[in-house]
Amino acid sequence: MSIQKFFPLRTKFYCGCLGITSIKRSYSSPSNIEVLSNLTGISYKEAKQYAIENVLLEDTYLLEKNIKFCQKLGYSIERILTIRKFLAKHPNELQQHYLSMEEGGFFPISPEVLANFQIIMRHSVKLLKRKKIIQKDIHIVKKMVSYIENEEIRSSIPLDYREEDSWTNIHLNVVRAFLKMRMNVTQDQLTRMFETHRTVKNKSLRVLEENIKLAEELGFSHEKILKCGYILSNFPDYTKATLREYPTLVGQDMRKSMLAFPKLMMTPPRKIDQMYKILKDHDIPDSIIARQLNIFYMSCKTIEERLKEIKGIPDLRIFFNHPDFLRLVVYFNKTKSRLNFLKQMPIKCRSPSLLQSGSDESFEDYLREGKDVNKVCDVLGFLRTIFPDDLEQIHNQLKRHPKYLQVPLKEMMATYDFLKDKHYNDSSIIKVIWILLYPMEKVENALVKILCDQYRFFDEVTKLNMILYFIERDHHFTGNGIWSHQFIEDAIEMTCQ
Repeated sequence: MSIQKFFPLRTKFYCGCLGITSIKRSYSSPSNIEVLSNLTGISYKEAKQYAIENVLLEDTYLLEKNIKFCQKLGYSIERILTIRKFLAKHPNELQQHYLSMEEGGFFPISPEVLANFQIIMRHSVKLLKRKKIIQKDIHIVKKMVSYIENEEIRSSIPLDYREEDSWTNIHLNVVRAFLKMRMNVTQDQLTRMFETHRTVKNKSLRVLEENIKLAEELGFSHEKILKCGYILSNFPDYTKATLREYPTLVGQDMRKSMLAFPKLMMTPPRKIDQMYKILKDHDIPDSIIARQLNIFYMSCKTIEERLKEIKGIPDLRIFFNHPDFLRLVVYFNKTKSRLNFLKQMPIKCRSPSLLQSGSDESFEDYLREGKDVNKVCDVLGFLRTIFPDDLEQIHNQLKRHPKYLQVPLKEMMATYDFLKDKHYNDSSIIKVIWILLYPMEKVENALVKILCDQYRFFDEVTKLNMILYFIERDHHFTGNGIWSHQFIEDAIEMTCQ
């Protein structure tokens, strides 16, 4: 099969009946070219040539799904290849458009018409009939309402329309009447929903009904469905497949999770697989993932890039095991913006709750108050990342220091890492937990002084207590040793000589 027969290079696609022209270029990966070759029967060389001059879906899985859907409709490879934009369309988009056209009287639905549905639907019914895209004897509204399951609703929708009106306006009137009765909402509520979720207007009546049923089964009220209008634009097979393949996700019931995070209804299992693998590759435990399930409907590429970038930011990478770490990832742009702003100010306690939670107004209020403290929940979250056991006991001990909330978590982590590098075990550190409140430089300087013969046989706990003693001695044991960034004078040097 020669591709030149179907699509000579540097030509335009032209839909003569409606005067639609289009020309685009794109780059396609070798895997896409291979899929195109395997499913269409053209050679690899011809597929590569086609890809140079045409737009293809980047995702090989979607490209394959697109081609197979077209073949299922009975479209020949020859016709598919002559329509430049066809293999660039998402298969779900094609399927939903096909259902809408089928309901709206289009017959036969040729690949040329399907590929250009978003343009064609704006034309009047009169023009569509004259071009024989819709048959002359078809009553558009009767055809549409025949697909509505509920007989009471079906019989209540007005059947009159003007053929001078555009197909899309007629369809919108039917959709509006259907949703108004199906969900018992007002015209104003629907108008506001359509303004926010514009794609709902063009959805198939069967798709709308199926999405409403799925949402109702999951416990959504009609008010919530309207508020989360994107649910109505969902591809129902995604929801069904996700519930089937993931009845639970990271220990959470998927049905309850979808109610809490409605966009999970729109997330296919394949996307969940990919995202979960990325998170586990970065050693993020299920307990943290479970607190931020909305991460599954974000872009896998975006999350991968954000995780890598965070590892290069000292102020953020210390929170990798923080319970709310994924909030920093989900709201990364806000997090990074606030962090860069705080670096320009004398504020050192840059905790997760300050970086990613609350409104901009509350953030500005915090800055005006001149506070520079961590919240208790942030300190607890930090401690949990390094000492998962006996957290309450550790916190009760730590908070005996009057200024424990005023030490930047990054500095606490630096001191902890230093002690671990010096082979101090967690058990010893926990017994002298206040040591984490002191700057690493001070701890390091004091440690050097006690490693002389007089002290080297002391156990770890005693050595850590001695470090605290020598640091605080110069501050009259007021706890202010946590503030100074200068090395302490070697007070015991003479003793060690």
